[in-house]
Amino acid sequence: MKTRLLRTFVVLSTIFFLCLSYQVVAYLWRSSYNEQTHDCRQMSYELGLCLQNLGIPVKIIYGDHENAQGNITEAHVWLLLADHIQLDAVTLEIQDNMKYYSHYHVENIRDAAIRSQIK
Repeated sequence: MKTRLLRTFVVLSTIFFLCLSYQVVAYLWRSSYNEQTHDCRQMSYELGLCLQNLGIPVKIIYGDHENAQGNITEAHVWLLLADHIQLDAVTLEIQDNMKYYSHYHVENIRDAAIRSQIK
């Protein structure tokens, strides 16, 4: 009985520690957001290249809304992991951003990062 209780305590403590550590890392990452110098596009490129170096297949998604004149009124960039999981690189949350934007475009992360450096 004591062994089972101790084992449960260790597992719950480990889970709590991992969740708390993730929240601290996510808070520090979100606080680096700056619209002029470190926006969603740059954050997506940085995180996407890091995850791809870990062996996770990553693509980048560009989403936007256009008004009646064809001008983009709102835009956002986020990641697509393993062709199934959408990860917002600013908040580090898994969420389906495709349903919020009227237009979106998926691109390989390496191609997008190289193209952005050329401009």
